[in-house]
Amino acid sequence: MARRQFLIDEFKALRKSYRAPKYPIFLCHGLFGFDTLRFPGGKLDYWYNIPETLEKYGAKVEVGRVPPVASIHDRAQILYDSISGKEELRKVNLIAHSMGGLDARYLIAKLAAKRIQVLSLTTISTPHHGTSAADVFFDVTSKLPTAFGALAQLSTTSMAEFNKNVLDDPTVKYFSYGARFFPNWVSWLRVPWGIIYRKEGDNDGLVSCKSAEWGEYQGTLDNCDHWDVINLTHLKPRALRNAQFHAPLMYLHVMDQLSAHGF
Repeated sequence: MARRQFLIDEFKALRKSYRAPKYPIFLCHGLFGFDTLRFPGGKLDYWYNIPETLEKYGAKVEVGRVPPVASIHDRAQILYDSISGKEELRKVNLIAHSMGGLDARYLIAKLAAKRIQVLSLTTISTPHHGTSAADVFFDVTSKLPTAFGALAQLSTTSMAEFNKNVLDDPTVKYFSYGARFFPNWVSWLRVPWGIIYRKEGDNDGLVSCKSAEWGEYQGTLDNCDHWDVINLTHLKPRALRNAQFHAPLMYLHVMDQLSAHGF
């Protein structure tokens, strides 16, 4: 297991320069995710201000959209269709949040060789080994319609089986980040955080740091919950925000590292 480095203020301030990768970045959202929600008077982006920031520094960015609660297989197939349908994405770097990392791993292992070449996969707070919160809630989710099948797949038992059958591609570079925080009494993540903390230790409210480790572990984002890492911090009261972490700067760092690898 990788040594867990805590990233405390690495993404507080903008650096002087960042290098853009040669090939496009494709963003893969997680469970219950979306690309953009539109409503009267406004909109909400899942990757809030992240694509725009990467593009400002020269990256080519595409934002994926898959069914929010479908199975990994179904989500991965739609992800594949979205990528393979564009000539400019035949070589691509995937960056994925939460369950999106599992979709991406399935795509790489089972689908990508048909028409696309995935150069790298960077996962952020992805439950590669499942989450004990899903174990606890499984009895409830198993009674939901089959459209909610994704929930059961995130149990630790299901993910152990997934990992036996969905193997890494040795030609792809795998990077990962985890996150941890300690919820205050008003946090809606307080209950799942407690379940996971008792069984797995540090976590972001939905995914433990241990479960987030896959490939080359880049470190644990300190004092960040599951939504901070995709820059939805602005939805919190200002007093509850982490002033030491600015998510777009982390994605600029990821972009810069991809460039350093020649991707």
